[in-house]
Amino acid sequence: MTTMLAAFLACHTPLAVEEAVWGSRDSPVHLRITSYLGTDWPPLDLITSVRCVVFRAGDGEAGREPAVLLGHDADGGCGIPGGRREPGETLDQTLARELLEESGWTLRDPAPLGFLHFLNRSPKPPGSPYPYPDFAQVIYTATAATYHPDALLPDAYELGARFHPIAEAQRYLSPGQFLYVDAALKARTR
Repeated sequence: MTTMLAAFLACHTPLAVEEAVWGSRDSPVHLRITSYLGTDWPPLDLITSVRCVVFRAGDGEAGREPAVLLGHDADGGCGIPGGRREPGETLDQTLARELLEESGWTLRDPAPLGFLHFLNRSPKPPGSPYPYPDFAQVIYTATAATYHPDALLPDAYELGARFHPIAEAQRYLSPGQFLYVDAALKARTR
């Protein structure tokens, strides 16, 4: 861990720590994922992806139950939608592009919510262009604005996204991911 990242993390309280395995059975990547809330970001060169907790417009008004947008994958998993930054993109540009490609939704009023710190516990893959062993993903919250089904770019792994009631989303998400949904709900009621 760099001195700059260590100093940044020392100013934040970890709220959840989880272990995960990404990749194939033949080349698994073992990760420790730590969840933080806050409106400042880790060093930009460590941020590989942007994600967003997205609610439907009008949720919570006139008794309408809140629902959150979850991405679905080929392994049967669900998660907070978003994706990798492309060279030269700002975080806001990545957010808008990834949410449109994965869900078909444009966003209204995106706001910083927190970040995930990943510690890669596996050997660095040969030729990997990503930071190693530490990297981060930032989490926003926003309201869905306009649906554009023609903008969807599902692939063999990412199968799209749909809204789920909060109780259902809690069953699908890890505790570390759900804390962002909970924090975003609380921020909406302030």
